[in-house]
Amino acid sequence: MALTEARLTRAGKLTSALGDEQVRWDQSVDQFDQEIINVIGNVFIAAACVAYYGAFTSHYRQLLIDQWIKRCQDLDIPISSSFSLIKILGDPYVIRQWNTEGLPRDSVSTENGILVTEGRRWPLMIDPQDQANRWIRSKEAKHGLKVIKLTDPDFLRNLENAIRIGIPVLLEELKESLDPALEPVLLKQTFVSGGRTLIRLGDSDIDYDKNFRFYMTTKMSNPHYLPEVCIKVTIINFTVTESGLEDQLLSDVVRLESPHLEVQRNQLIVQINEDRNQLKDIEDRILKLLFTSEGNILDNEELVQTLQESKVTSEAIKHRLEEAESTEVMINTARERYRPVATRGTVLYFVIASLSEIDPMYQFSLKYFKQSSVWENHLQNLLDQILLNSYNETCPEGLFEQHKLIYSFLVCVQIQRQRGDILMPNATEFVIVSLGKQFVENPPVDLVHLYRDMSPSTPLVFILSTGSDPMGAFQRFAKEKGVESISLGQGQGPIAEKMIHAAVKSGNWVFLQNCHLAVSWMLSMEELIKTFTEPDKSIHENFRLFLSSKPTKVFPVTVLQNSVKVKTQKHQNHILGHQWRKMVFGMCFFHAIERKKFGPLGWNIRYEFNDSDRECALLNLNLYCKDGPIPWDALVYITGEITYGGRVTDVWDQRCLRTLLKGFFSPQTLEPGYTYSSSGIYYAPESNELDQYRKYIDSLPIIDGPEVFGMHDNANLAFQRQETVTLINTIMDVNPCSSVHDGAKSNDEIVCDLAESILAKLPGR
Repeated sequence: MALTEARLTRAGKLTSALGDEQVRWDQSVDQFDQEIINVIGNVFIAAACVAYYGAFTSHYRQLLIDQWIKRCQDLDIPISSSFSLIKILGDPYVIRQWNTEGLPRDSVSTENGILVTEGRRWPLMIDPQDQANRWIRSKEAKHGLKVIKLTDPDFLRNLENAIRIGIPVLLEELKESLDPALEPVLLKQTFVSGGRTLIRLGDSDIDYDKNFRFYMTTKMSNPHYLPEVCIKVTIINFTVTESGLEDQLLSDVVRLESPHLEVQRNQLIVQINEDRNQLKDIEDRILKLLFTSEGNILDNEELVQTLQESKVTSEAIKHRLEEAESTEVMINTARERYRPVATRGTVLYFVIASLSEIDPMYQFSLKYFKQSSVWENHLQNLLDQILLNSYNETCPEGLFEQHKLIYSFLVCVQIQRQRGDILMPNATEFVIVSLGKQFVENPPVDLVHLYRDMSPSTPLVFILSTGSDPMGAFQRFAKEKGVESISLGQGQGPIAEKMIHAAVKSGNWVFLQNCHLAVSWMLSMEELIKTFTEPDKSIHENFRLFLSSKPTKVFPVTVLQNSVKVKTQKHQNHILGHQWRKMVFGMCFFHAIERKKFGPLGWNIRYEFNDSDRECALLNLNLYCKDGPIPWDALVYITGEITYGGRVTDVWDQRCLRTLLKGFFSPQTLEPGYTYSSSGIYYAPESNELDQYRKYIDSLPIIDGPEVFGMHDNANLAFQRQETVTLINTIMDVNPCSSVHDGAKSNDEIVCDLAESILAKLPGR
């Protein structure tokens, strides 16, 4: 009787403990029944995704899935109409762990995480923004991740050791070709000998630990890998997506503007993740106890007690989850107020990233973009502020004059989503009206400001153009510092390396000029600069590294992305503001006249006047005008025949140069009311104050009329036509090649038609 009563009591507890689970388990059974019907098609498509679609963008991935689903339906293969790789192969608990380790939360990044972990071939990740690299480093840090490069002198030895002891390896900064020595690792060519699993690497057979994992990343945004490489690896495109970047920037904005929201949200994510994991553990524990119970289940007091405790814990966790998820909704609603700011930042980044299509030296990393002062301003007119700050961070320091307007125009088009007139003057006006005059002006470049952005591990790169030389301005800025400089060329690399090693210890500054002339040493320079960021590297706090180079594809991308960049270029406009008086202003005005842009109408031969000519002319002006009357004839002769005229070889160009010089450099130029042009717009201000000169310069037209160049209005027509063609071609280079007019075929359609034509001509089997 007592036994029966005890069993009845336990039965009641057991029924109560399992009753709540029964409802959810019944729902799960119904769901599993439907999933079993579609399992063949779903698994087939999932396997195809893992094998084939990793290299594509999200748009092309969806096109592939749609085609595969349609083909399965045509063949009567059961498949879910709303296929999702994340639902088929993703584990919510694992995905949340990936997010805490640094994997972006957008769907494409989550799919990429599945491809990395589920693929049978080792992953090769296209990772220009270093997002995959940072995630792998965080994910595998607890397993002793070893990071190597193909350029490391002992990379094979490090790889051998990792394979032997079973630790993961990250091979980073790959180019378009792989070392043949990696082939056995990529193909997993293991074999068993004497009961040991071995792999042949190089000339020796080494033990192969089953826990070994191999990851590869490349910073190239659009690499071209040959088919023999593609079949050995799983190529995965980790290029940042707009939705993914928007979510990242939203977190950054909220963290800066409302840090309590982001802290609370992160705590909730961790809490929800832990509670859900604990719920799953409780469920597994219940099922295990039921499965392993022997004899009459009602006689197992320990089982019933455990189930009762599990129920109490489960209910408490469910209650916490409901509260946490409700709080999460409130936090997300508050965070969404900052969504427009993140959207604007996303637009800006993708426009800035597209500038590399114009010039290979325009490299801006996502990390540099997010660390810039764009995100450090208070929320006061934040949308306009980040837009202007982005322009000031990018244009004056990193872009050539002819590309600034294109950058502003692209930003404007992306934001306004409308087409304007593509003629150069109208494009300028379009940017002014839409964004403001400051977006087509040339913000001053200040080496003091640039120096504040530098650090011992962050170099400054002068991007040179023809006729520019930053050495004079740099020497004036660094006259009180210990500076060592060297002009690179054949055989100068080792000397420069010794110079840098010495300066790192002493705290001196080093200026490496003309890096584009030392192509063979660029790789060594890249590795040397990378050592500056190593944790155990000791660098003097006063050490600074300066580099100069013309635009070239061989300049290390990683150095460009993680450096302060400033372009050096003669201004295309007619103004170079200085603090001297009328004669100096006239001299500078003459120097800035850019007749070269008019082609043969400007000069018969293109001459490369540069800043050293202007500095020399100003020194002569200072020398001859200290005492007594101004020797105009001597000044005109020295300036027109020697300083500038020494570069001019054509007789008619020499005559033109002298005529132009007299318009800015003669006794009449000192008379009140004298103007440099018939319109009266251009003249030397009657003021002793530098601010008045600046105000006058700011008031001048953005687009120069031909009169200031001494040209007829008709000369401007040819120039504007050429500028229009250049502008259109450059914008077309940035835009995707697949965009077509209505009715025209895209490149993909043309290729498909050609393939069908070739197949039709082949003989049947």
